[in-house]
Amino acid sequence: MKKHISIFLALVLILSTVSCSTIDAGGLSTDDFKQAYEKALDNFAAEDYDASISFKSMELETASHVGKLVRVTGKIAEIVKTSDGKADVYHLTVNNDSDKKVWAQTSASGKSVVETVAVGDTILLYGILYGTNLFTPIIYVVKIEKTDEIKGTRTNPYKLGETAAYNGMDSYSSYRYIAEITPNEVIRGDEASSMFSNDPDEGKEFFLVKFKIKVLESMDDGKVSLNSSSFEIVNKNGVEYSDRVYATGIKEFDDLYAGGETEGYFCYIIDAGDEPSVLFYDIWFTFTA
Repeated sequence: MKKHISIFLALVLILSTVSCSTIDAGGLSTDDFKQAYEKALDNFAAEDYDASISFKSMELETASHVGKLVRVTGKIAEIVKTSDGKADVYHLTVNNDSDKKVWAQTSASGKSVVETVAVGDTILLYGILYGTNLFTPIIYVVKIEKTDEIKGTRTNPYKLGETAAYNGMDSYSSYRYIAEITPNEVIRGDEASSMFSNDPDEGKEFFLVKFKIKVLESMDDGKVSLNSSSFEIVNKNGVEYSDRVYATGIKEFDDLYAGGETEGYFCYIIDAGDEPSVLFYDIWFTFTA
């Protein structure tokens, strides 16, 4: 209990300290932030909330993102309550990554925005970024929804038409960029065969998925090269396919810089009638109804 009180007091202290004239180095005034928060509370629209922000090195990003509407999925690691027992602050582990944590502050709204949740629950948080406390982001809550699982996993994949946020800025690979990925179309069977000069082997079929990809940011503003090798495809039994298809006239993806957008096809030969899943790095997609 003493630990909870000390954490809560630390949050109160930092919130009261920053609320003098400006919120952050970007110069967003307290009044501007308050107006933005009230507007978000009164006019909620899920599509306005950005899920692509990294929360690993947030102390470096806060100045440019304070006041931004953000969407975060995470597991509740701790709940701090007020003296009357009401939940006030939620400590989240973002996407089950122990290096990514946020504080979610609810009392500032003066409104009931939280479902009944408990430590260990996974929640989808919509909020407005306020600042940091000891390098941990503070988000003022607009809405919290309890969810069964992190979106984009194999057991809870994105579906056709849904937009996923890929954030590779924290990785040590060469794919260090932030992008939005949306599967818009699936072509298979006879329609897919008509796009190729040869038919697949008996018991097989061509399977094409059209993805729209928009790059929001890249490391050192570098070029992002995208192609079918960025994807993997796995059958309904969990076995990866290896028969990638390249064909003249079927559009692949353009190289992009930040702000650029491209559409292209991901093409494979699969077992006829299979309902496969597609993996873009660590994000899963499925195309069943």
